[in-house]
Amino acid sequence: EIMGVRDLMGNNGAGIHAVQAGISSNYFLIKNDPATYCNCKYRDAGAGKIISEESCLSIPWEDHIPHPTLFPVFPVIRYKEIILEGEKLLFVRGKRKINKINLHVTYPLSIVFQHETDHGLGILINKEKTCY
Repeated sequence: EIMGVRDLMGNNGAGIHAVQAGISSNYFLIKNDPATYCNCKYRDAGAGKIISEESCLSIPWEDHIPHPTLFPVFPVIRYKEIILEGEKLLFVRGKRKINKINLHVTYPLSIVFQHETDHGLGILINKEKTCY
């Protein structure tokens, strides 16, 4: 079955990693989530794998021909559910709060978290439709 981040957010970005904004730090933001996620890694939660249809703000179209989507879409094999470990930064009543996290994340958000965490690990979906 083909599932993707586009199902979650349409053609808009679902998240962004600091490296995509030219900041050499390991943190990312998820749309509609007030937290900043730092130094994250993930592992399979045992629900199997799916093929996700993903776009990336780091991979724009290379030509000047109008396209139905803002960015190319690639099939990527992902875990359906993950365990996300790292830190979660929140501002509560103006004070910074950092918590260690060990979250069970299910589809479709699991796809977004894997995609953004991969940026911090130097992994980018490429034009050959695979992850490297």
